[in-house]
Amino acid sequence: MRKLILSLVILAGFAMQALAYDFQSGNLLYTIVSSDPARVRVVGHINGAEAEGELIIPETVEYEGIQYSVAEIGKNAFRGCSHLHGRLVIPPTVTKIGIAAFMECSGFSGDLVIPNNVDTILTGAFSNCSGFDGHLYISESMKRIYLETFSGCSGLTGTLNIPESVTEIDADAFSACRGFTGTLVIPSSVKEIGMNASQNSYGAFQGCTGITGLMLHDSVRIIGYCCFAQTGITGEIVFPSGITEIWSYAFSECHGLNGIVLNEGLEYIGSRAFKDCGGLTGELVIPSSVKEIKSYAFQGCSGINSVVLREPPDSFEVGVFSFCSSVTSVILPDGMVKTGGHAFDGCTNLSSVSLPQSITVISAASFTGCTALTHIDFPENLKVIDNSAFWRSGLSDTLVLPKSIERIDVLAFCETNITEAVFGESLKELWENAFSMTPYLNKIVLQGSVPPSFHPEDQVSLQMQRDIPIIVPCGTRETYQNTPGWNVFSNIQDDMTVLFSAVSSDETAGTVHILKEASCEDRTVEVEAEPYEGWAFAYWKANGERISGDNPYSFELVEDTELVAYFSETGLNEMEQLFKVFPNPAQDQLRLQYSPDVQPKQIELYDQQGRLVRLQGNAFETFDLGSLPIGTYTLRVIMDDGQVFTDKVVKE
Repeated sequence: MRKLILSLVILAGFAMQALAYDFQSGNLLYTIVSSDPARVRVVGHINGAEAEGELIIPETVEYEGIQYSVAEIGKNAFRGCSHLHGRLVIPPTVTKIGIAAFMECSGFSGDLVIPNNVDTILTGAFSNCSGFDGHLYISESMKRIYLETFSGCSGLTGTLNIPESVTEIDADAFSACRGFTGTLVIPSSVKEIGMNASQNSYGAFQGCTGITGLMLHDSVRIIGYCCFAQTGITGEIVFPSGITEIWSYAFSECHGLNGIVLNEGLEYIGSRAFKDCGGLTGELVIPSSVKEIKSYAFQGCSGINSVVLREPPDSFEVGVFSFCSSVTSVILPDGMVKTGGHAFDGCTNLSSVSLPQSITVISAASFTGCTALTHIDFPENLKVIDNSAFWRSGLSDTLVLPKSIERIDVLAFCETNITEAVFGESLKELWENAFSMTPYLNKIVLQGSVPPSFHPEDQVSLQMQRDIPIIVPCGTRETYQNTPGWNVFSNIQDDMTVLFSAVSSDETAGTVHILKEASCEDRTVEVEAEPYEGWAFAYWKANGERISGDNPYSFELVEDTELVAYFSETGLNEMEQLFKVFPNPAQDQLRLQYSPDVQPKQIELYDQQGRLVRLQGNAFETFDLGSLPIGTYTLRVIMDDGQVFTDKVVKE
């Protein structure tokens, strides 16, 4: 029985401590903070949460003959006093307002005035005080606006003026304060906005839909988590040079924002920092200083039409530009090695992608759903095309992958319009469903004599047609037929897998005919250029190098070759009217006879391999052939006006 009585006494002691106060004056309760100077703290109302009427806190109170200055408002002092109404008067003697002091006091109205001597207002002091319907006047002595200080005070109106004394604005400080209007000016004293977030906190100004403008100073270094998310900011934001970090969700769902200029010096863009800012338009330039771009940073920015990264970031995470549906062009910087997973997923208008030669991996789902992307120039050093990289993209016609490619992963080109796929000899691994549901695929060409590892698909709907022609290098058909995986195909053929094309440099000047194609038995190719009326054939280039002036021209095909025919700007008949070349054939010298109005600038002679063997820089009437071997040559006469004339010359 004695133990039970003792326990009850202890519990009662704790209850008295929780409600502890030193004295009552009027209907308010006080504790003494200090005797010299004589200062007290308001700790509550005699009626607790049932308090009613206006709350006018006096400057001084008397207790036992001593006059005390009211210096503080204590923690939870009036929390939940929803029946208090009318004005809240805080005396100028107060310097500190404690945690949750007026939290959820929804009955107040009019202005909320924080006297200029107040230098500290702690967490949640006025949180959810939704009744205030006037202006907010913040003390010019405050240095920090703490977490949730004014969050949920949705009735406050007019411009939010933050004094120059403030250096820090915590997360959730003004969240859901929907009554503020106009431009929010962050003073030059502030270095960090929206810091010190708790697990469940909101952004410093998140949901302040009435704020339509934002002015930041160079002093700001960090814009914190959700800081301006879901605000009514409109127009363009030019970020000042001092900002180094923009944290996650900082401007997400700012639908009125129509432009951003990111500053050189910015290093970090957090996940979803500008997510669903659908009003952003024009070109988005990521400065060279940016080192990290986190997941979905610009996801859903449907108005941006082009993206430029100045330098490769150290971290480029998932979905950075996904569902930016108006983007038509993307330029990635040299030095970048991966495109980033889901980087441009859902960019339905993307038609131009510039990938640097440094890219070795096209990451998973990088270009999924890019239906306008019909062609892409792959980097020469590309090794891996990861899963779903071009799934449901617009790639069509012949797909020629770089010889460096080693792996093509699952669903990489699923549901595209590719008609033919060509793989180099470095390919080591290929998944059948990489090309599943590609209805126009009618041929696969494999240039490697060693079959790559092939993963056949069990699910019928994801299988390629098993009778599709599989073209393999000469003499390797049996090897492929006996290799697990490849042996599921019934139409494996060995043939020339070296790629060859012959085209005209100018389709209005002439065309090209392939007279003979190469085969496993005979690798010789023969082509002929046919000039149109008023044009003359000049020379051939193979893979960009000038090789010959012969027409027709034949050679042995040993590597992938693009042959281009070039034509002169005038035909043979006009040339004969301007000058004559004789004798032809010649032994030691050619003679050139010009019309009076002809002004030759330079004369060139090329052998059958397209090599320059003679150059004459003016209009000499003789041209030396003495030391040249017997054979056929191409003579080019270049006029002062830029016209070029060609003729065949035979040395006997």
